[in-house]
Amino acid sequence: MTASAQSKRGTVVIVIAFLALTAGLRVDGADRSGTTTATTNFLRCSVTKPRADGSTKAPAVPILCDYRVGPEFAPSQLLLKVGDSKISLPRESVTRYPAAGQRTALLLIFDVSDPARQKTVSEVYPKIVSIVSQGGAPHVEIGVSTFSDRLIELRSIGPGLTGGAVDEAMFQATGAATEMNRMILEAVDRLAKHPAERRALVVVSDGKAEDTEYSLEDVAERSLKAEVPIIALGIAERPSETPALQSLRKLAEKTGGRFIDLSNRTVPDDLRGSLLEFTDGGGRVYFDGSPFHGTKPISVTLTDKSKRNLMLTSQLEFPDTRSAPARVLDFGRMYWWVIVLGLAAVAGSAAILVRRRSRQAAQHAPLPVLAELREMSGVEVVHEIRKSGVTIGRDQINDIVLRNSSVSSRHAELHRARTGAFILSDLGSTNGITLNGERVTAAELRSGDIVEIAEVRLRFTLHG
Repeated sequence: MTASAQSKRGTVVIVIAFLALTAGLRVDGADRSGTTTATTNFLRCSVTKPRADGSTKAPAVPILCDYRVGPEFAPSQLLLKVGDSKISLPRESVTRYPAAGQRTALLLIFDVSDPARQKTVSEVYPKIVSIVSQGGAPHVEIGVSTFSDRLIELRSIGPGLTGGAVDEAMFQATGAATEMNRMILEAVDRLAKHPAERRALVVVSDGKAEDTEYSLEDVAERSLKAEVPIIALGIAERPSETPALQSLRKLAEKTGGRFIDLSNRTVPDDLRGSLLEFTDGGGRVYFDGSPFHGTKPISVTLTDKSKRNLMLTSQLEFPDTRSAPARVLDFGRMYWWVIVLGLAAVAGSAAILVRRRSRQAAQHAPLPVLAELREMSGVEVVHEIRKSGVTIGRDQINDIVLRNSSVSSRHAELHRARTGAFILSDLGSTNGITLNGERVTAAELRSGDIVEIAEVRLRFTLHG
């Protein structure tokens, strides 16, 4: 990647033209194919090993994305994105299918259920095998089976199939009934287990299915899940039986395949190419995934000459190759606003906590001593006065409790006037109060005054 691409973490826009990738794709005429209503297009991505061809500098985290498109779409441009980041790709990073080691598996299954169809079975079926086997492409593996109420393997899926490998004598219409849907399900399962990057199932039949427990929907669902398009070659014995071919046409449409009518018993010379259109379309993209980590969506957008777009999507868990400091820096760049908001929230919370604790400390701090009354008995007892108003008496409810039987329950009250002076008032006690030897009902106290509450003598001292 360029320095600017790395600084933007792969956010570089370059659209790759790959006209060469679509060479050989063609769309047959309407007389031979039905409209495709489903698709087995796909995009598969994985972390792989660096390529050994030396064409480009080996990426730190090599990613391979294989994509498949059917013949209904002929792309001329490709755009690769990881998340919202558009990836720059040199031309050699986009290759056509098949790449080295990739394989295509074709399984041909032939309906041999009706003895009345022996002429078709013995004459047309071998021609189909012969034409499909021509070409010698090393990546194509072909298998052949027949079916009625059982799926019988004539030739297992593998390379090197020739016209002589399956001869006329091997096709005998001896079946009593056609369990077509069940046999197709079994064939899809067999094909899905075969190790190959691309697969297609070719069904040759008159379309007369006699099984009722399995439906076309069951077959289509299994086929799409296994990414196996079904190509149906329909052969009606007579014009009146043509409606039975509709089930084959519908099955091909539902699975992203193609229906080809061979009722005229003429097998086209380009049949092999027509089959491989549904498996060999697309290619491979190779790029450096080191700028990414974690699970990311990957998309390949294909554009044809008419400016129509086709998007294929996938997801991949990218390995995290960053150093610990780099992870911290990247986290800061990505979530700086979260960090700022978090710090602001912490600072605000701390300020609120400090103010709250200050108020709580002020509330719980002891009030200052405004004055005191000191008992002048043998053991001095000091009564601190911290409030602007206190009551004096023998009862526990008083602020100053004097434990002497001569003192009334609520004997006197001492309160602070606005001027700061303390006024002592009798609350209607039995034995009254005296100030410096004189009986009073209310009087202002000065520091050093001697107060007698009944028989208890106290010295008043004013603080501050």
